Amino acid sequence: MGGTTADHKEWFSRAFVMAVAASAGFSVQPQQDDVDGVDVVLRHNGITVDVQLKATAVPSYGANSLLFDLHVKTYNKLRTNRTSVGYLVVAVLPGDGAAWIDHYKDHMRMHRLAYWLEITGMPPTSNQAKIRLTIPLANRVTEDALAAIMKDAWRRAMTE
Repeated sequence: MGGTTADHKEWFSRAFVMAVAASAGFSVQPQQDDVDGVDVVLRHNGITVDVQLKATAVPSYGANSLLFDLHVKTYNKLRTNRTSVGYLVVAVLPGDGAAWIDHYKDHMRMHRLAYWLEITGMPPTSNQAKIRLTIPLANRVTEDALAAIMKDAWRRAMTE
């Protein structure tokens, strides 16, 4: 198998978002260089949403939230004014990579969930390396959640 465990987690988080977005009727445009802190761009009817993807097999939880440490450099790229709203999506995976997907005769099941947090508009930080973000567990990446995110992006684009 090629790549590191970190690569595998990134690829899985990308596949997870692509599967949910396709099910919701949105296209996904993978970004190769990640210069702007963006791994994929969700698109629908001329509206775009920028997404930074992360994954963890060792999640940290608070009260009804996932706690995630994001590099400040990436945080700052996503939080500033942008033409597309920037989101963080964190996939929570089982520790054993062999448990990420189960195959059955008539279906496949991806294990665990992913959570989203809008980063655009968040306050600056004095941290130098990482910032701890609190992602509500209610912010699951689902078809309905992506539809609401795209609807909000459409509203913002029409009022600017």
